[in-house]
Amino acid sequence: MEKIWGYVVGATIFGSVTGFIVLIIKNLLKNKINKRYAYLFWMILVIKLIIPFGPESNISLFNKIPINYNNQKILSRNTTKLDNIDSNDMSTEDTKDEINATTSTYQDNNSVNENITQESQVVNNKPTISTMSVKSDKFSKILFFVWLSGFVFSAVTYMIIYMSFIKDLKKCSKLKYEILENILRNCKNQLNINKRIQIVVYDKISSPSLVGMRNLKIVLPRNLINLSEEELRHIFLHELCHYKNKDNYMDNLIGLLQCIHWFNPLIHYYFKKMRNDMEICCDERVLNLLNEDEHNKYGITILNVLEKINFNHKMRVGLNMANDKKTIKERINLIKNNKNFSKKKKLFMMTGIICLLVMGGALLTNGKSVNADEDLDKAISSVILGEYRPAHKKEYPAIYLGEGELPVEAHEILGKSIKNDKIEVYLMATYGSYEFQNDVFNMVNSSSQIPLQITLTTDEKQGHKLKDNNKYYLVDIKIAEDGSEFVKSIKDMFPMKEAIKALAIIDDTKKSEKLFEEINQDATKYVESLGRKSKVTYNYVEKENIDESVLENIWKLEQVDKYPDYIGTREVIENKKRYIYETDYSKTTKVLCFTKTDENNEIVEETCYEIDNNKIKKLDSDKYVSYKKYSGKDFLYIQESDVTFTINEIKIVNNEAKLYVTVKNESDKDLHISMDSITIGENKKSMDMEVTIGKGESQDNILTIKSISKISDLNDKHTGAILIRDMNNADDVQKIDFINKF
Repeated sequence: MEKIWGYVVGATIFGSVTGFIVLIIKNLLKNKINKRYAYLFWMILVIKLIIPFGPESNISLFNKIPINYNNQKILSRNTTKLDNIDSNDMSTEDTKDEINATTSTYQDNNSVNENITQESQVVNNKPTISTMSVKSDKFSKILFFVWLSGFVFSAVTYMIIYMSFIKDLKKCSKLKYEILENILRNCKNQLNINKRIQIVVYDKISSPSLVGMRNLKIVLPRNLINLSEEELRHIFLHELCHYKNKDNYMDNLIGLLQCIHWFNPLIHYYFKKMRNDMEICCDERVLNLLNEDEHNKYGITILNVLEKINFNHKMRVGLNMANDKKTIKERINLIKNNKNFSKKKKLFMMTGIICLLVMGGALLTNGKSVNADEDLDKAISSVILGEYRPAHKKEYPAIYLGEGELPVEAHEILGKSIKNDKIEVYLMATYGSYEFQNDVFNMVNSSSQIPLQITLTTDEKQGHKLKDNNKYYLVDIKIAEDGSEFVKSIKDMFPMKEAIKALAIIDDTKKSEKLFEEINQDATKYVESLGRKSKVTYNYVEKENIDESVLENIWKLEQVDKYPDYIGTREVIENKKRYIYETDYSKTTKVLCFTKTDENNEIVEETCYEIDNNKIKKLDSDKYVSYKKYSGKDFLYIQESDVTFTINEIKIVNNEAKLYVTVKNESDKDLHISMDSITIGENKKSMDMEVTIGKGESQDNILTIKSISKISDLNDKHTGAILIRDMNNADDVQKIDFINKF
């Protein structure tokens, strides 16, 4: 509904301007162009009404005519469009009351994907901006339904009149007029027309007319059938020229456009002028068919028709030869001067073609937005992202404060003011930062809908240089204050009109979502440029969390501040090199490990901590092996009894090796498995291992090897004997020797 109404409004505005320009050009070139091209000028109006929003062009006349049909455009880092809005103060008391009636809270939250939130309240029983927005939407809907009602009424009325007219013509078409048919046949031969065209005599029509698109009819009032054969020939030639020019199709299209723009009197006036030019164009074509000595007689025919027609008839259907006394003078002048026109035919034709091409380029395109200044947009983005650090604002270096591999922003221009060399831009900004977390390019920090006033200049002496921008320099930047001063600071920063827009946008969650979509598109392009196929999202991504008690201890470790506070990885660019920071936590062994690797998967640093009664203790790197290194490896595989011991983790505790294993019994017996010693290399170590496990079952267990001070003590050949007893048969005991290289 909103799109349809916006399309109609845009078309009627652009059409009104286009028609006015066409009238001016036609008057300036009144006697210097071929009449056919004068008529074709109106085709530009028809096209503009059908397709109002053409491509932008530097030669567009609308560059000089400030028509703004979409005052709110969303911008991203890779777009360069700004709104063409001049900032004008609104001084009405009602507007002031509306702003004063609104309070908001503005809260900047730098946690993952938690955006700015704003709340609006009603003060002193006055309407908030949200209420204003609702009222505006209701008013827009009312206008749409008013227009729709008028369109339906106009279209239905036109169809009823047309169908009634066609029904009456069918009754009259039974009468044949042989003399008229013979004259029409000769005229058709002269114009090489083979299509069947019927003559109908009908009293309710005011003037000779061509009716229909498929079943064509030339309709004559009864008082004209007694005209001379020559005059009737002139009438038929005129109507047949309408057919040759396809004017019957154009007339119906004009009728439809008039129904659509029923509320715009300018459009109706332009189409009246267009129909008059359509008749004059046909006159010119008829004159080209007649001998020079017949031209005056053709003019006399027009005058005779005009004298005999009855202007009291209200019905107008089809193309009428003479229905406007005011245009007869122009048509007669055309006939008088046709000889002079013929002599300069080529010159007038070239003038018409050139004018048609120039007007088409100037009117069928839209003006280049004043805001399409790429340098200006880059300057705004540079300020928002904090690439520039003003020396005079060390306490507040820039807007963007979040960490991340890729900072991105999107902003919406509410208005701008140009004074001398300075440009004040009033906008709402959203920014965020992305980084790879568990191979997902995720937004890790963001802030949404921030009201900003940025002042730039083209004079390098008045501003401070921005990164990668040699055209604009930063003069000043203002940001709305947080908390209770939020609304007041917006009013102080912005002109009143822009302040109203800002407060209205804050209540619109769709606007925030749309800006984040713009940001995400930039992030996606960045990932693609790296040649990676990682998922890109600004939404929260679930991760495996560390125990809260452990997490509290992590924050005390200054040397691990770059590691993730979840189980997984994050990637960081340092000195133009990519490093992977990984946090690994075992809820089984209560060991927390931090590992930094480079892009070649080489370990740069590794630190492990043991959590004991909420106390954190650093481990020697040789006393703990992450489960990811040994996970899934078989420590013992007893083939004779179908029993497997699979390592999950290893930890050295009090000079003992703790092997956290999963035991799986795939035999058909309930087993008790024990082992009291193991030989590692040439050293015999005491062993504490006793497992009772049912057939087909699996369970976690801990095997303890004593007198082990470091992990490397285990890196040798293991030999020993395992005692296996069938729990259902006391006499079934096996002692199995094994050899295993760990």
